[in-house]
Amino acid sequence: MAQLTMSRRGFMKTLAITGAAAALSSSAVEPMQALAETTNTSTGELKHVRTCCRACGKVECGVWVTVQDGKAIKVEGDESAPQSRGHCCAKSQSSMQAAYHPDRLRYPVKRTNPKGSDDPGWVRITLDEAFELAGAGLGECVDKYGGQSIFVMCGTSRVWSLGPYQGMKQLFGTPNAHLAYQVCKGPRHWGGIMTDEMGSPWMEVEAEPKVYLQWGTAVEYSNYDTTNRTISDVAPHAKYHIDVDPRVTPLGKEADVWLPLRPGTDGALALGWFNWIIENEAYDDTMVRRWSNAPFLYCDDKPWLTDGWLVEGNGGIDMRTKLITEADIKEGGKYSRFMVWDENNNRLTYWDAEEGKWEGETHKVPITGSFISHPLTGLVADGWLPDPSVWCDPADSQFDSYWDAGNEKGATTNPAGLPKKPALFPGVVEVTLRDGNTYKCRTVWDGFHDLTSQYDWDTVEEITGVSGELNEKAVKLWTTRIDARHGNGGIHFQLATDQNGNAIQNCRILQMMSCVTGNSDEPAGNRGSCKSQFDGNPGRSNMQASDPYGDSAKTWTGRDKSLDEMAAYMQDFVQYLIDEKSPLAERYGNKVPSYDEAIIIAKRMGGAMRPSQVWPNPKTIFTRNAGEIDAERFPLNRFWARWVDANCVWDGGLQDPDWSLCMKNENKEVGYNVKSTPYALHGGVCQSGDIMNMANIARAWDAMTQLDFFVDINLWFCPTNGNADVVFPCHHWMEIDTTRVSQGAGGMFGCGCKAIEPPGETIYDPDWNCGMYRAMGVPWNTRDTSATGSSEDYIVNVKPASSTNVAKWTEKLGDVYTEAINGKASYLWPDHDRILKDNVDQWKTEMYPDGPTWAQAKEWFTEHGWMDCRKWHPERWGTFRRHEMGWRRQQGGFNLFPLVDTHPGFMTPSGLVEIWSLTCEAYICNMGQKLPILDNDQIVSDYSSDARWAKGDLEYFQGDDDRFPLYREPTDSPVLKPELYDATKVDQADDTYFMNHSYADTLKKYPDNCFLMTTGSRQPVYFHSEHRQLPWCRELWPAPRIEMNPKDAERLGLKQGDWVWIETPWGKIREVLDLYYGISEGVVNANHQWWFPEFDNASHGFELVGINVVNDPYGQCCVGGCATMRSTPTVVYKATAENSPFGNPVPCDPNGTECIHDASDPRLRQWLPTGTGIRSRVQGEPEWDGSVM
Repeated sequence: MAQLTMSRRGFMKTLAITGAAAALSSSAVEPMQALAETTNTSTGELKHVRTCCRACGKVECGVWVTVQDGKAIKVEGDESAPQSRGHCCAKSQSSMQAAYHPDRLRYPVKRTNPKGSDDPGWVRITLDEAFELAGAGLGECVDKYGGQSIFVMCGTSRVWSLGPYQGMKQLFGTPNAHLAYQVCKGPRHWGGIMTDEMGSPWMEVEAEPKVYLQWGTAVEYSNYDTTNRTISDVAPHAKYHIDVDPRVTPLGKEADVWLPLRPGTDGALALGWFNWIIENEAYDDTMVRRWSNAPFLYCDDKPWLTDGWLVEGNGGIDMRTKLITEADIKEGGKYSRFMVWDENNNRLTYWDAEEGKWEGETHKVPITGSFISHPLTGLVADGWLPDPSVWCDPADSQFDSYWDAGNEKGATTNPAGLPKKPALFPGVVEVTLRDGNTYKCRTVWDGFHDLTSQYDWDTVEEITGVSGELNEKAVKLWTTRIDARHGNGGIHFQLATDQNGNAIQNCRILQMMSCVTGNSDEPAGNRGSCKSQFDGNPGRSNMQASDPYGDSAKTWTGRDKSLDEMAAYMQDFVQYLIDEKSPLAERYGNKVPSYDEAIIIAKRMGGAMRPSQVWPNPKTIFTRNAGEIDAERFPLNRFWARWVDANCVWDGGLQDPDWSLCMKNENKEVGYNVKSTPYALHGGVCQSGDIMNMANIARAWDAMTQLDFFVDINLWFCPTNGNADVVFPCHHWMEIDTTRVSQGAGGMFGCGCKAIEPPGETIYDPDWNCGMYRAMGVPWNTRDTSATGSSEDYIVNVKPASSTNVAKWTEKLGDVYTEAINGKASYLWPDHDRILKDNVDQWKTEMYPDGPTWAQAKEWFTEHGWMDCRKWHPERWGTFRRHEMGWRRQQGGFNLFPLVDTHPGFMTPSGLVEIWSLTCEAYICNMGQKLPILDNDQIVSDYSSDARWAKGDLEYFQGDDDRFPLYREPTDSPVLKPELYDATKVDQADDTYFMNHSYADTLKKYPDNCFLMTTGSRQPVYFHSEHRQLPWCRELWPAPRIEMNPKDAERLGLKQGDWVWIETPWGKIREVLDLYYGISEGVVNANHQWWFPEFDNASHGFELVGINVVNDPYGQCCVGGCATMRSTPTVVYKATAENSPFGNPVPCDPNGTECIHDASDPRLRQWLPTGTGIRSRVQGEPEWDGSVM
């Protein structure tokens, strides 16, 4: 590769695209610094705009944008932003090139050529026309096939564009969402909601752990939820740094302990750690006995499964369990009371999940503790760490008022006069059940240890390749407390655990391990999403009012407190602190707050409780999502209900029996087989999504060609919209106003503030969401009838085309609706400012008791900078161990939602950290079993028609395995399918779902060239598929690379910079060889999501270099469908003139023109703001002349 020639100074000057900018030279030899050696002579207006970057999609970096003459000329870090420590990265600075890029989309376009054509035949249209076409095309799908025939699609980049996560599904009435979330964060959040809280794996690394445990991530490259600047401080500041990763990462080379495991074996390694923790009692005893379901008793021989509805973060589950409950022991007993053995008092006792309490006593909130300082004291407030609570002690008078009536001094529940002590290893406990028989029971902890004990150090080494000695050193460093008050810090686990074929159970194991060692809601622990009254995702949800549930609403003790009642609760709480002489009383000035003060405190806690008439839905989310297209393959997705499996989406688009690539097994020359789906998909909508992010993307492309109608909103022409019917142009992050909240545990909230004017007919994503609602004839807002209606032409002029929707809403709303769809501005489709205000409404402070307008919130942020969640929300974020305080139980979600009660504990079905997952047990254990159920005190033998649970013959889910977080080998690992790696055995491989039927011949030809491939590691100047057209980024990293150990390369006769073929049973592509001693022999690591914006055809060459072209479409996590990207059999061999199209090892477009693969390529100049661009102009689009259009 050529020497890099554009300096940062030169790059920054180049961005000042004024009339004095330098003229471009056509020479390919002239150094690129020459582009920048000019002086900006402008004397126009200069201003600095405080805002938030979005050059990548994973962290809220505070930045200043310098604007001169209306044009952004510089981006730099904001010193008021602790989450990014005043830093911004190369992507941030280079993203200005995107705003002023010659090839950026600035006008809506429609297709005029058939799908699958190299040239879509784009024609410029108006916004009105684009919405009318979208409404007509998608409306026809709804009217003909129903809303579920449409899928919605989203990524994780533009946080103001997450409509498909919620609002777009509601628009079409579809459960089907293709979300990058399936392989990015989602598995961790899913594992979290089944363990302690949705999003809980997010680690507050900004608080600097004592021991930094980095697991499958390299934030120093990726800015993934935490900035690279922050993590570069955190790692060296830690006393010990442990890195779990198959390859040496930039920070990993400085680690005290490096564990280079085989890709995909994280679960086995974690179970080995867990086994050592259990056997060496390195766990936090209070967390295990008091705050987890480890002491619960179960019986595998119980002759029935006990059922009952239990609330949890997703709304609730219909339990079906082998755990022993009070209902199993006696008639009239409560199924929500889970039995444990009290080894102090030698009797059965219980935890009541509904009431959030142990038998006979009330939880006493701890009054002792410590204020823990943040490393950035002065910018970030201290946090309160309460001491662990204890069970009521009959001998201690401080607990006298905490015993239930009739159980004073524990007369009934504590006959030995000792506090409860739930047993963890009592051996066999004999329990007589309601049928009069006695059964042998064990504790969950004992049963879980049966699983972990299978992973002794020798076994772990055999599976992962990491020695027991090294593992023991690492886990001992992590669990041996440096500060006796709390754990050493959480587990910073990220994408690798999401993408290795055992995603959901991997994440359960790791989050459980954090919880039981006292590293969850602790300083620098896995604290989950920070709590803020701002909603950081404008436009994600509509503003429709919901109908109350009436008599079917779910209620329980402690629900439905009003704002006044929450204020009184806080007054009582502060009085309690003062009476008990607690240091925490200092937070409230050592005085009981007045009514007005208590109201403000109650509001910052979330306000009135989430009312039972609004949440949870009386019908479980599992039942409501029976219509998901992946329900038969991945039944637990019905519970999670965020995404449907991406491969099922593409299969749903390929159900047409006349589809040209479908084939019979015997016809192996062309095509591939497709699994059936319950119905076909006919339409789609994409907002910041990407077909290249998972699954097999060659199939994705084929499926897209078959859709009746597809709509995208984007900055660029790209592979995702290569088969679209209509493409809308969106705003750049410097052109928008938006709320921003730390996506993880960074603990800050603020604003993105418009710095420059948007060009052409680009549109703000939340406004586009509202426009799509209008085009489909569905009101965006029915909640606020005082809202100002939008007067935009694309709202008032567009006539909805879906007769189904028009009829439904005419009947529901009458004349108000009829007048609105006939051109009258209406609150049903509110204006831009009202949509934005919806995201700051809940910031109810002393200054803004009813919430600010958007302009007020923006003004505050502009003047004061980023706001600290610890300061603004001290109870819900500035306090650790919130399960002790009764401040953790809320509806599942990332922001500060109102509490649903003030019970201690967690928002899981049991109300505790779940070692035994009641959710997994209910929905994916014993799916084919005929055991009766205990339902409402009755034994029911036949419940085969009961829609509350799924039935099926999926091989994984016939037993009880998934109640614990077990390890499964990746689908195509060398252990599970050795024939895919061995030329002498490859003919034995089941090739039913192969897509590349020459793989066997290739492996036989190159028997020594087979590797285990991983992919997904970050490229520092790119964000997934983004920025390939930004000259500064592309100059630094011109082509996709595959890392290989130099010893392997020498053995195969390969050299640095060679283009090589990467071939699997599912496809073949090319990348450039990059020799790296930091990767193990026998393993290669390929760059992901590459495409060529310089190729002016519909696919933009993704099929030549996109690594997911070679992925196994059905190599998936059996629980959540998450793609296996970290363990793929791969043959790597040199690309030559003889084996490459056009006689050229370098990938070429359909005309034989090479891709940009060298930093000196003159086409990079054409992408500068002063360039002419590369792509053809759309019919009706003006040529780019360097101005803001």
